[in-house]
Amino acid sequence: MKDTSKAICVSVGILTTFLALSLGMVNSSVSDLNATAIVDPDKPLTEGSMTAPISKSVKGSLEACIAAAKDLERTVVLTPGTWTTLADFVVPSNVTLKAERGVVLSVADGTVLTINGTIEAGPYRIFSCSGKGRVILGPGSTHEVFPEWWGVTGVDDQTAINRAIAAAPKGSTIRLSNKSYLLSGTVIIDKDGICIKGVGWTLGSSDGSYLVWSGGPYPVVEIGNAFARDIKLEDFAIQGSRTAAYGIKLSPKALFGTIRNVGVTGCARPGSAAIGQGASIGVFNWQIEKCRLVSNFNGVQLFRSNAMVLRDNVITDNSNIGVSAELCVGLTISGGDIENNAVANVNVSGGSAITAENIYMESGAPPHYNDHRCFLIQQHPSHNAASSLTIRGNYIANFRLDVVPDYFIEIGNQAAHWAEISNNFFGTAKKNLIRNGKGNFGRAVNNRSSAGIKNLFDDDSGWLYVGTADEGHRMESYTGR
Repeated sequence: MKDTSKAICVSVGILTTFLALSLGMVNSSVSDLNATAIVDPDKPLTEGSMTAPISKSVKGSLEACIAAAKDLERTVVLTPGTWTTLADFVVPSNVTLKAERGVVLSVADGTVLTINGTIEAGPYRIFSCSGKGRVILGPGSTHEVFPEWWGVTGVDDQTAINRAIAAAPKGSTIRLSNKSYLLSGTVIIDKDGICIKGVGWTLGSSDGSYLVWSGGPYPVVEIGNAFARDIKLEDFAIQGSRTAAYGIKLSPKALFGTIRNVGVTGCARPGSAAIGQGASIGVFNWQIEKCRLVSNFNGVQLFRSNAMVLRDNVITDNSNIGVSAELCVGLTISGGDIENNAVANVNVSGGSAITAENIYMESGAPPHYNDHRCFLIQQHPSHNAASSLTIRGNYIANFRLDVVPDYFIEIGNQAAHWAEISNNFFGTAKKNLIRNGKGNFGRAVNNRSSAGIKNLFDDDSGWLYVGTADEGHRMESYTGR
């Protein structure tokens, strides 16, 4: 019998042999096959050869190849052309589907194309979904999903990204290419275990992965499902506008996520933030790391959030507040630069177990120096004061010597049940380094200032403060810039 271990090419010359194989007319040698079937949509089969639930008007022999594979491992290479499904269709897990550039799998309105086998294709279009037609990529089918598979045109690219998210298996990565994606609507992540990852970015450069906003008062990216878990956003930048509500909006009760090396700029709509959640039930166990949040309204805006970590971020030149934390529990802000934000670099309102450490801070530069505070601690309107507040190991300086704030740290009346301010280095303030309002208690230990320690406190409550200050000394515990 002829050796059938070689590739099967469906063409005019061997069509009869292939059809016999697909219909089971070849028996013993089928189990020995380990072949690649190269199929061509411009060489239609007869109606009698249709063996799978794809429309009989479809060109090509994809369904015959899959039928021929039975339960054996097979690779099907699709050549350029359009493959149309008018009914639900499943590619089984034993079939690897390779789509060359120019292949289009057209999914009709209301139908589902499910690919349970491996899908191999580059960052070019391979799917076209009409209406409610959709693609499902089964577990293990791919580790990376490209938005380009659904067509990226530079207009309304959120459609392709959202289709990629909807199709992606849990634990996979939506891979952004080195380009700008133009969005007029929100990218919504509404399933667990999804990572959106770019190639990196440089603000002010076109080199990298960018989401560019042209829409209305909505978030650019939204974690849109309560209790969404294990979401990762990495290595891309968002270019917002005065209309964007948020760069990244975290939905209520979003759990265990990471935002790493993401840049957000230009989300300047009043009340908005580069990363935030609005006034809603908090999010839990998120890490925001090595991000650059510049020239937005707020940098990070949190409300009733728990176990949040902000680490080694650059948060500067935002027109309101760098980090706003309202009624948060277990918030750690560590390392990085937080400076020149108009009203305050860090604003804490109520909450508990909040730590700010090893941060480089500068008071505001013109026009952001009037009434500027590096730390502003306020009583929440619900009369909740912050408790267990720690500010330690920070370098808090003047932006320039002739721009001097009234205070570097201001704690409002009855705003802190217990606070420790320790091992910080301060620049020079107009009035005092720290203003401590009535009804607060805590201690200040081993703080230093370039102007000496004599103006440490404008103190209405009689804190305990100890330690010495050597003029011009930088603390050994400081690890920032």
